[in-house]
Amino acid sequence: MNEEAIHTWFDVRCSDGPGWTSPDFDCYHETPIELRVFVAMRKLEAEISNGGLPQLLWNTFYHWRELLNDCETAYGLMGADVQRDAIQAFRALFLVHEAECSKYVSRCIQERDFSYFDKWCKYGAPRMGSEREKLFWTAAYTELETKRKIWIDQNREQLIELMEEP
Repeated sequence: MNEEAIHTWFDVRCSDGPGWTSPDFDCYHETPIELRVFVAMRKLEAEISNGGLPQLLWNTFYHWRELLNDCETAYGLMGADVQRDAIQAFRALFLVHEAECSKYVSRCIQERDFSYFDKWCKYGAPRMGSEREKLFWTAAYTELETKRKIWIDQNREQLIELMEEP
């Protein structure tokens, strides 16, 4: 049992994956939190490492609260306190910038013009940038991966049991 096995299980169960960019969400909520946190952490870490907090907010716009809540829970369970605390800071930034991001998302949808994503990121990057983003893609990330592996090992039986439920 490893993290990749959890992702594979989720991909089979929820073939379309979580609909982060859709106002209508899918089977993500039906998944036990002990398993879905891995999907949430992967999304958060990938978006931050690829485009930072503005990209994370844009690509999870309709569900960022749930994503951050699940990640905060996960990092707390795993003893990744600095990452958990970073999520709290990200939440505060998202609350401040959500309305402005909403304008860009709405224009993108209304005009069918994806250039609003780039415009949003250009606007958001200097306003939302945080040193804490590095906690998800630098040397601190290796420590985070180790904590995640330890947590999986310590909870292996419970995770397997949850994956076997219908």
